[in-house]
Amino acid sequence: MGHTHVPYNYAYDVPKLGHKRAVLQTGRYGDALDQIKLTVIDGKVAAAEGAVLPLKGYPADPAAAQLVADAKAEADVQGKPKIGEITADIKRAVTAERVEDRGNESTVGNFHRGRPTGGHQGRQPGWGTDRPHGPGWPAR
Repeated sequence: MGHTHVPYNYAYDVPKLGHKRAVLQTGRYGDALDQIKLTVIDGKVAAAEGAVLPLKGYPADPAAAQLVADAKAEADVQGKPKIGEITADIKRAVTAERVEDRGNESTVGNFHRGRPTGGHQGRQPGWGTDRPHGPGWPAR
């Protein structure tokens, strides 16, 4: 299974693992939340049960709402200063046939990769998609 933006909850057998391996994907951009419940016995995972939970329909949490409001207020202040200008198009990579190629190096990828990793207007290094080992490695 790959990166599809389609929600799924799947479990498959892995030889010698002792339980099914849960593989989940929420779908697209905040529509759901993956939940994996692990049963641990004697320090080892004995079972893994997955669920894809919708993010809509829950009652509002006043503490969370205040946290979001405070973060937005701070972001509004922090986001006001001009820190640069766009001097050229920022695009995705394309093939020789001019078809979008999201698996190749691009100006948007380079911008996204290099921008949030430090050395930019006093920002702290290490946030965002700082993946020095390439795709598949987690952000720091």
